[in-house]
Amino acid sequence: FSYLLVDFPQITEIDINPLAADEHGIVIVDAKIVFDPDILKNPPKPYEHLAILPYIKEYESRITIDGGRKVLLRPIMAEDEPRQREFLTGLSEETRRLRFFGAVDDPATLFARHFTQIDYDRETAIIAEIDEHGQKTTIASARLIKDVLDNTAEFAIVVADAWQNKSLGKKMTEHMIRIGRQLGLKKIYLSFLRDNHSIKAVVIKEKFKITENPDFYYAELEINHQP
Repeated sequence: FSYLLVDFPQITEIDINPLAADEHGIVIVDAKIVFDPDILKNPPKPYEHLAILPYIKEYESRITIDGGRKVLLRPIMAEDEPRQREFLTGLSEETRRLRFFGAVDDPATLFARHFTQIDYDRETAIIAEIDEHGQKTTIASARLIKDVLDNTAEFAIVVADAWQNKSLGKKMTEHMIRIGRQLGLKKIYLSFLRDNHSIKAVVIKEKFKITENPDFYYAELEINHQP
């Protein structure tokens, strides 16, 4: 029922009567749906009628990383919070330092809920997911945090230690650049510590412009007019 209202903004009223329910399920015996004639004539952009954008299936992608492993890239959801906690807790101290610019004792407590309960109109978060014997595991996470004032977005990415140096970071970055292009962003940018050699190699390959600072690098990529 929720998806019905999300996908069809022209619905203004639904009357379900009677609704029969027992131990076997629910049956709608009769229903009436009322449409807004103005919206039928001039439909809005997808999800324009919602205060918060829902899961965007178009952002899903299946990739193959070094070694032939299949990985699903997909938008993060609120129900991913338990697995996001496991993912963040499993990061090594060094990987945490490189991602969060310093020591973080308990990143799951600080960031898990914030990272999973997002509004896709303002932020885009993609996780890399593998399936091992029916058990889904998060092995990487990337996000674009938009600045609506200048149509740019800050980029961040972290890959679980066991899955680093397998082309996953590069392919996720390419995926986020494509999403940024779909969003019509003018530029994406990121800052990273000077000893974060992995992300430096990725942004160089993707032709980011890099500026040196005493403690970190700043990298930016103009994307709006790229083919």
